Amino acid sequence: MPILTLQRQTVGVGRIRIGELVEAKKANGQPTKRPSKRTSFLFTTESQILAQQVAEKLGGTVAPWTPNGGGPAQWAVDTTVTALDVIVPPNSL
Repeated sequence: MPILTLQRQTVGVGRIRIGELVEAKKANGQPTKRPSKRTSFLFTTESQILAQQVAEKLGGTVAPWTPNGGGPAQWAVDTTVTALDVIVPPNSL
């Protein structure tokens, strides 16, 4: 594989989430979950070290987190951050 191709690949290390599932009830009273918009960002990652670094930089608490569809255990940083600066590398879109 050419080096240029490797340089253009991105590696996902986590996700920035703006929504979450919350407890709700169906019309018949049965418990369920529904999507809900968050008022702040939630960061999730498989790396506890990365989660701690996010918490140090942006504030928030680090806690174990399980993805909704299952999968490997992860870490979440629940922040009070409501806006983020974004950097888009040149020629990346």
